[in-house]
Amino acid sequence: MEFSTESEILIVSGISNFSLLVYNTLPYNNLILDFLFWICPQYFIIMYPDQKWNLIIFLFLVLDFNKIRPTSNSLSNKELNTAIIRILRSFISCQVAICILGVDFTGMFPLRFGKTIDYGYKLMDVGIGSYLYNNGLMINKDSYLKRSCPLKKRQLLNIVNNNRSIILLFLLGFIRYITILIFNLDVEITEYGKHSNFYFLLSILQVLYKLFPYNKLGYLLILIFHFVTRYYQIDKFILNNNRTGFIYQNKESFFAIIPYLCLLMILQDVSRILFYPFTEELKIETNFEQTVSPCKFINCTDCKKQDSTIKTNSPSFVNRQTSTQNIKYKIIHLSKLSLIFL
Repeated sequence: MEFSTESEILIVSGISNFSLLVYNTLPYNNLILDFLFWICPQYFIIMYPDQKWNLIIFLFLVLDFNKIRPTSNSLSNKELNTAIIRILRSFISCQVAICILGVDFTGMFPLRFGKTIDYGYKLMDVGIGSYLYNNGLMINKDSYLKRSCPLKKRQLLNIVNNNRSIILLFLLGFIRYITILIFNLDVEITEYGKHSNFYFLLSILQVLYKLFPYNKLGYLLILIFHFVTRYYQIDKFILNNNRTGFIYQNKESFFAIIPYLCLLMILQDVSRILFYPFTEELKIETNFEQTVSPCKFINCTDCKKQDSTIKTNSPSFVNRQTSTQNIKYKIIHLSKLSLIFL
């Protein structure tokens, strides 16, 4: 069986970033160019991976190197941080849609990009991990964007949105399961099991994370799960053909819950690191506004003294002092992540 290589998966999934860079250097932006530089490169590199270097050379020829430089109209750090997440979500959704629709055309779709049955990994095996990656990053982003709301309204929005996503995922999974039963569709049970599916698994992960919202636990739990599965040879239990009970019929989903939950926890911790400077800036601004005296506009000696102390506690002054701490904070946590993944 032919498998994908790490370098090939990296090139296929990373062509979107390069095409976006080329798109931003174009003199004109319209709907046709959006389609040509956002959708077409992803489609061609997935359906015709042997021509990937020709596609990369073409993008290099179109790229205007003179426009790859920061300008006065560049996005701020806060806007850039949220824009990157939106772009990432669009790329993931587009690539997943192309793979799901293209895999039905076995004569055109490369077999090395399909899903594996036992060992190894291919491009389509990265799909659920990409959605978990997206979900883990988006939770802290949403909480960051909602910090401007009042506390009670923010809590109500979190409860409604979180429960709504769980219910929606469960309903989608139930509809898919009923549709398979009614129309007697052929489904590969070695992917998620006989009764489970992608939506059921995501809804269960959401519920478990709400019960155990401890991001640091993911680092320890994934190590324990790895050593337990290797020591007790659970992979042999998963790969056998025994389907005599409910657990055996859905063993793929049962044993995927723990690593997927750990991945979700770790990614949410990564999200907290990525959004850390902006959340700290909001905290500083809030504390700064609360410390301002109501009588600051009165021309008195006490207020002038107080204003001079407030200036030293202003966001710009404090941010300059905490920039070094933020860098140390990121280095420590990113080194911790590298040790886990290595």
